[in-house]
Amino acid sequence: MRLLNQDRVRRVLESMYNKGRVPNTILFWGPSGVGKTVAALDFGKGLLCRKGVMWGCGECESCRVYESIADRILKGEWDEIKYYGESQSGRKIFLYLKGEHPDFIFLIPDGHVIKIDQVRAVKEFAWEKPVLSPAKLIIVEGADLLNPQAGDAFLKSLEEPPYDTFFILTAVNIKNILPTIISRSFVIEFGPLDFESFREITGIDDKEMYELSGGSVSRLNKLREKASVREMVNKFLEGDASTVFSCIQKIGSYNEDDVVLFFDLLEESIVGKMSTNVEMLERVIDVIDETRKDIPKGVNVTLAIAYIKTIIGG
Repeated sequence: MRLLNQDRVRRVLESMYNKGRVPNTILFWGPSGVGKTVAALDFGKGLLCRKGVMWGCGECESCRVYESIADRILKGEWDEIKYYGESQSGRKIFLYLKGEHPDFIFLIPDGHVIKIDQVRAVKEFAWEKPVLSPAKLIIVEGADLLNPQAGDAFLKSLEEPPYDTFFILTAVNIKNILPTIISRSFVIEFGPLDFESFREITGIDDKEMYELSGGSVSRLNKLREKASVREMVNKFLEGDASTVFSCIQKIGSYNEDDVVLFFDLLEESIVGKMSTNVEMLERVIDVIDETRKDIPKGVNVTLAIAYIKTIIGG
């Protein structure tokens, strides 16, 4: 088990496994980069282990095949295990990640959303009989990115799941998941990494970077790669009218990932600066939340940012 700094999560998973009470659907949610995917993959290995060993025995055929796929997933080496199919219109579409293990698939968003064709493929897989293992496992990475049609279709798979099929969902923003999906899931919250775990994983002994990253390894990597986005937040908050206008225009040309990062960092900065003005803070956070949620739908980001500036003034 590779999970660090999530002792409560580990205890919950070990308890349900040892008591033989693992629910068919589990939802891991919390900040990105704190171990949700690692936990899902490691716990899933035990669910498929032919010897019934918690976290997997590492010796049976299921564990050996599974480990090679999980390793590629964690390294982001996906090209060889991407599985494609055809939509109802006959168009080639990406469905999920599937290696040599016949009882395991790993569903990731196609772009920035999980689409209904992907969910349909998962539903078909869920009702197949296990071949190598005592059960089947479907891990859904980014369950908060199910588009509305996909969310409704996925719900039908959870209403009466086959007894030998397990779903493990991961999500950053639980608010974006259908309440009916949440109600059918055993929900486990993950917290940020503590500083010691953060330092052990990243090798960085810098508390300022730790605080900026929110204890998230993936956020740290984004901050390293996108220092310009961080600087843009500072200019937007502290610059004069001309600088702010220039910032808004540049942000409007960002790709979706950079826009999301900008809003994440903006929210953190504003919370720190406006903590005593609760009413204003709530208004700004509401705008940020709504805009962030609608980014995949093509919301006008520049108008939202300009509106935020009118709220906070300066």
